Amino acid sequence: MFPGKLALLVLLVFAVVFLHPVIGNKHKICTKIEKDNILKHCEDYTSNAGPEPPLHSSCCAAALEVPDLDMQCIIDLLTADEKSIHNENNIMELSRLCNPFSRAPPKEVGRNLLCW
Repeated sequence: MFPGKLALLVLLVFAVVFLHPVIGNKHKICTKIEKDNILKHCEDYTSNAGPEPPLHSSCCAAALEVPDLDMQCIIDLLTADEKSIHNENNIMELSRLCNPFSRAPPKEVGRNLLCW
């Protein structure tokens, strides 16, 4: 009976590791549509080294559509022509710049406090 239980355990481990969508599936989770939206809405920042996109910009809205802000996935979808136009480092930075939890809160300016 022990070899049967061992075989069942091995089969169970195989099923969990290779059939689980997160562990076993190595497909990209971003899409060409998401890539095209990033390139369209973030063009000033990714191709012209323009200013960083504001958190509430159309660029960040497009970046937030990518699951887990996985910009490496977007870079992996770039064609050779797109790579020659768009800076890969700037695309990677979008995951930090457009993550509302990664930016420091704005500084308060001119706050009047009365001390007694």
